[in-house]
Amino acid sequence: MAEKHPKLTDSDLILKSEDLVKKLLKSGYFADFDAAFHFVVTEKLARAEVLKANAAQDKKLAAKLSKQARHAQKSIEQAKARTDDRDRKIIAGAIVLKAVEGDTELKKWFTALLDRNISKNDRRALFFEQFGLEPFPDEKPQDAQTLPEADIVQESQSTFVQAGPVKYPVLIFQVGENYGGWSPDFLSLKIEGRTKQDALGNAIEAIHAAVNNASGTASKPSTEKDARQAFKGSAAQRFGTVPDFTLEWVAVE
Repeated sequence: MAEKHPKLTDSDLILKSEDLVKKLLKSGYFADFDAAFHFVVTEKLARAEVLKANAAQDKKLAAKLSKQARHAQKSIEQAKARTDDRDRKIIAGAIVLKAVEGDTELKKWFTALLDRNISKNDRRALFFEQFGLEPFPDEKPQDAQTLPEADIVQESQSTFVQAGPVKYPVLIFQVGENYGGWSPDFLSLKIEGRTKQDALGNAIEAIHAAVNNASGTASKPSTEKDARQAFKGSAAQRFGTVPDFTLEWVAVE
């Protein structure tokens, strides 16, 4: 009699149990039906457990690869967003620098803007020849207000445009993966968004609704300086630090 425990292939195991038992009996592996049937059932159950374990492992691997792919895609999108943001600043900066060459008043305004917001002497030196920015003797004075780099060209519109609709300041900031909006003139409004543009859009809608409902409005909007100082104090108290932010203006007729 041949060995009593043959090695079954996948093609063997997919046979019906009765057919596989007959095959084993015919080949002389087992002397009786019960022994052969017990062996077949045991082998099928064992192989089923192996396949089940492999399936679970494959599922876990697939989930891991999918997560890595999503993260990679997000990194690509973030890199593109940073590149687009950099390109926008370069283009906008080139346009502004060209514009101030032929407009004395615009050059004075832009020079004052640069002077208020560039605190590092190595960067001030870049604007000395064209705008006469002198280096600070030591560190920047305590009362000087510094904008985040992303905010350099987003100066208060009320500084340059006096007439027109009332414009309320709103600070758009990022905490973790989400964005929020905050305004010293509308403290009761809770403004959130999945992206910076979402938060700004929600801020515009909320402020317009507040003004139209005559609730939470300010008779005179806060100045940029006051808005920034108030936000820094509020953010430091709320988050323990001041997150990166940009200042935008919401115009209300």
